Amino acid sequence: MATTTGTFAQDTPSSDHFMFRPSTNGALVRYYQTKDTVIVDAEGHAVDQSTIRVGVGATMYYTTSGDRMIARKIVIGEGARTSQKKAGTTETKRRP
Repeated sequence: MATTTGTFAQDTPSSDHFMFRPSTNGALVRYYQTKDTVIVDAEGHAVDQSTIRVGVGATMYYTTSGDRMIARKIVIGEGARTSQKKAGTTETKRRP
C-alpha cells in the first residue's frame, strides 16, 4: 500500500471519487472511494464522510487498480501537520 500526504482539492459528495493535492504545488490526483474505504481522524477514531472538505489536510493510504488510485484509508487532519514538518517548520520556545 502506498501513502501520500496533502489536502483535499475537490469533493463531490454524491460521487465515488475526490481530487487530492499531494503537495502545495503538486498536480491534482483523482482518488476513488469504495464501501471499504476507512476514514479516521488523527487519533484513529472513525469519522463521517462529511469531514472530507476542500482544504482539509490528510494522509492517504491507497492501492492502484489499473489507472485508478483506490483510497483504502484516509486519516483526516494529519496532512497539514505532516506537510509543515516536511517543509522544515519548527517551533522554538524561548527561555524566560
